[in-house]
Amino acid sequence: MKERLHFIDFLKGCAIIAVVAVHYSQYMNTEHFIDKIAWSGAHGPTLFFILSGYLTWMSMNSKSYEVKRFLSSRFLRIAPLYFVCLLIYVCMFPSNLGENPVGNLFSHILMLNGLSPAWCNCLFGEWYITGLAMFFLCSPLLFKWVNSYKTALIFFVGTIIVCSFLSWGCFHWNWFEAQHQYKFYYHSFCVINHLPQLSGGIFLYYFIERISNTGKYGKMLIIGACLLLIASLIFFWTKDLVVNHSIFYGLIIMYVFVLFFIVEKHKSKIFRNSFINSLSWLGKYSYGIYCIHLMVIHVLFAGNVLRGETVASWIGSFLCVMVFAATIGFIGERTCENAIQQVNNSVRK
Repeated sequence: MKERLHFIDFLKGCAIIAVVAVHYSQYMNTEHFIDKIAWSGAHGPTLFFILSGYLTWMSMNSKSYEVKRFLSSRFLRIAPLYFVCLLIYVCMFPSNLGENPVGNLFSHILMLNGLSPAWCNCLFGEWYITGLAMFFLCSPLLFKWVNSYKTALIFFVGTIIVCSFLSWGCFHWNWFEAQHQYKFYYHSFCVINHLPQLSGGIFLYYFIERISNTGKYGKMLIIGACLLLIASLIFFWTKDLVVNHSIFYGLIIMYVFVLFFIVEKHKSKIFRNSFINSLSWLGKYSYGIYCIHLMVIHVLFAGNVLRGETVASWIGSFLCVMVFAATIGFIGERTCENAIQQVNNSVRK
């Protein structure tokens, strides 16, 4: 199943709105109900991780897959804008580099900052980008083993078990309770805790392949099963039986992904109206928006442009942030793409 799925860009658009919303709400710090809703955007990266796992394995299962081409394309996709933003944020917030600025900066340059709670997320949400970089680097080796429905299922279930156990340990191990920094780091930014989401995306690839040619009644059964599983997870959540919220939200997103896939296969135009296209455009340039949005929020907040006294002003200011972040992110991403293209053309000549 190699054709383009239009709802993926739509999901990316929803995810980037959620991420910007939670960071915006942190700056506003109001008590509106919409502010509390915005905090659910903290799980936006969960959706990004699942989609990254899915799209990575889709790429690696293509006939044109080569390890060198895969790694170089992923590096050129994320590195140029990442290093530009890293320079900007270091100049804007040098104190965020902490007590060991040289070591911290060096870890960011090597994209290994996610390996330490002291370095992982001190500038612009870079923990997610460098976490993806580590995943891409390990993917060719992982692909040698996880290359079928069976092995993907084993890997997915295995990561859920291991990460659930580690989450349980964070809550019950006295040493972790005393080390708030490490506890917060593991639950929020550690790439290990997000492995179930990445492995879930990998499993989704093989699962979607299996059901792509399923008949009408088979797809109806799958829809019913997904809805039942979503309802069950929500029930567990209401009873406070959820051990790892990253896994909880990840599973719900996976079921929604399957539902969207079935809907698009039968009524593909549903993801091609003007509203969906707007969100899909945001999704297409979500990486640029992600890299730049915290700088936009900080500048507008420092300039006293943002308001949140009422719900209407909160929404208006948030839309202002989204417009600026989307515009600058689009320009930054396209500029990097064009620069890379010109370099490639020069090398070929």
